[in-house]
Amino acid sequence: MMIFEEINKFEIFLSHNAHYFDNARYFKIFKDNNYLCIYGVLSRDENVGEAFWILDSFEDNVLSKKFFNHLFKHCFSLGYKELYTWTRCERLRSVFRRFEKFGIEKIDFPSWDNDESKTWFMKRL
Repeated sequence: MMIFEEINKFEIFLSHNAHYFDNARYFKIFKDNNYLCIYGVLSRDENVGEAFWILDSFEDNVLSKKFFNHLFKHCFSLGYKELYTWTRCERLRSVFRRFEKFGIEKIDFPSWDNDESKTWFMKRL
């Protein structure tokens, strides 16, 4: 079972400052009491969120179908109907392409970001 524990933004400010956003919420993810990683989510609209991972917080072999299912379920439980994320990492782009059959779509960049070096993905509720 995966557990999502909301953490204080100040912890991110101190330990992962490059990933700190004042308007974000941050969560540590655990599976069977083992730490997996930290992710954050920014509200972009009433129903739209942007999720991001703090990659240097990842333990090995985190990304799986089960991980993504639980992550999306958690994000949607926060009230989002659309969830966006991006990467510059080829490995993550490959992972997201493998999960297209689960509703993760590669998209053009959203209205709030026009950095063409990012590859964007989206999932709807």
